[in-house]
Amino acid sequence: VVCGVVRGVQGAGVRGGVAATRGGGRAGENGGREAGAAAGGAVTELQREATTAVAAQELALSSARAASEEAAVAMTQRDDARREADAARANEAALCAKVVELEACAQAASRECEAARRQFREVHEESRLLRRQNDDLVLRLVDDKQRLVTEMNAMNDMIAKLTRENKRLTQDDDRTRHNNRDRSSSFPGSSQRPRGNGGSTRRSAAGSVLVIDEDYASSGGEGASSEKWSVVGAYSMADVTLRSATCVAEADINDLVFCDDDAVLTASADGVVRRLRASDEHDVRHKTSSDTNNGTPLPALSAIDASESGVAVAAAADRSLRLFDARTARVKARAENAHGGKILATVLTPKLAASGSVDRTVKIWDLSLVLTSCLRAPSACHCLSDSGAECLDSGHRDGVVRAWDLRGRANPVSEIAGDSPVLGLARRRWESHLVVALRRDATVHVYDDRTRGRVALLRQPESFQVPHSAHTLRPALAQDGRHVAVPSATGDALIFDVSTSLCDAVLSAPTTTSGASGPASSRSSTPAPLTAVDFSAAASRCLLATADKRGTLAFWE
Repeated sequence: VVCGVVRGVQGAGVRGGVAATRGGGRAGENGGREAGAAAGGAVTELQREATTAVAAQELALSSARAASEEAAVAMTQRDDARREADAARANEAALCAKVVELEACAQAASRECEAARRQFREVHEESRLLRRQNDDLVLRLVDDKQRLVTEMNAMNDMIAKLTRENKRLTQDDDRTRHNNRDRSSSFPGSSQRPRGNGGSTRRSAAGSVLVIDEDYASSGGEGASSEKWSVVGAYSMADVTLRSATCVAEADINDLVFCDDDAVLTASADGVVRRLRASDEHDVRHKTSSDTNNGTPLPALSAIDASESGVAVAAAADRSLRLFDARTARVKARAENAHGGKILATVLTPKLAASGSVDRTVKIWDLSLVLTSCLRAPSACHCLSDSGAECLDSGHRDGVVRAWDLRGRANPVSEIAGDSPVLGLARRRWESHLVVALRRDATVHVYDDRTRGRVALLRQPESFQVPHSAHTLRPALAQDGRHVAVPSATGDALIFDVSTSLCDAVLSAPTTTSGASGPASSRSSTPAPLTAVDFSAAASRCLLATADKRGTLAFWE
């Protein structure tokens, strides 16, 4: 269009010029030039406007293309949103269905739980009735056995009386015949007092003869004397015999433990560990510090324990621990200031050692006496017992027996509550599920550590007492898992039968001052309280060791 206009204008100018020329003259020619110039300016303006229009058209086209693209993107987003909404509605429907299913499951579980509670209540009531019946049966059985034991004791007393009467008559008859023979012969007569055949004798290291006899004891030789040791009220253990009794220290024996089949280690208040055998009473001394100790008294020993590997650990009053060889007395390791208070108990296993203190902690040590863990309890620890499989039992002042798992647990795995402080724990050495707890109220409890329930409450005689000043006492459980030995304040060792809960025997200490082996100043006319008893781990025989507050060690077999 522009080009056509330009051509028209140019043609008009040419024609004007031709006309002006034809008009003849210079004025026409000038007018043609002016008209051509005006037409040229109009053409230029028209070209500029056309260029502007083309640019505007291209801009409009670009805007239209951008708007089209934005519309396409918006449509795509709308489709995506629609699909997401559909998926959300589908998920919502699935979740609603799942909620309905879970509600149904919860209702079913609630019904099952209620049924289980009812069944548990029924079983608990049935168990309570059965327990009551069992307790009644046990009490009836115990009463029957007690009655039978009383009758058997009466029969035994009658038999013993008849036996003594028969023996006396026989001796009188023998003496009469002997006197008659003396009168009929020319030799001077002599009578000899017969000795009882029911006793068992053994000469101690000092030359005294220690006799278990119903009637009397006599011995010959210069400087020899006798002591009467008796088995009182023996039911099933009437064959207990005393092998030896020796005063081994001027000070109290606070603890003892068998380190061999017939050898024991004693921890005394004079700070010395002694190793003695029931056969030869060989003495090996181990001091808790250097031999001289700078001239000061050695700290008293409060507890001791030994393992089957021949290693022993002792605790002293200065809150230190010593690990040593039980055979050579060579110290292997020391731990100074092991606790913040007095150490009352130690226990040793083939892999570790443990100590309990009044500072309410039970500390676990390796065999170099390097501390590996510290177990905290709400009450002072009086005694320890190895329950095997890296587990430990501890008895506390609050009357609780706590079981610890030593494999990284800081809290007890179970607890057995009681009304009186626990003074001693015992179990069969190195393997047993029974644990014996001796309490301050003079009761002896037997627990099963598999169920943590009480198996038996041992019925002690009325004369049984616990020393009031004792913080810890060592009872013992025999290797047969049936007999329990308990020390008493009267100087007697009580032997209980777990199966009947009755006292089978009372091993009474001598009360005379003559014939005692060891330091004479440590003997008295009254028996000293026992502090510890222990059974040997030998399978071929039952050997019991007892120690008292005057330093006397006795072996019973």
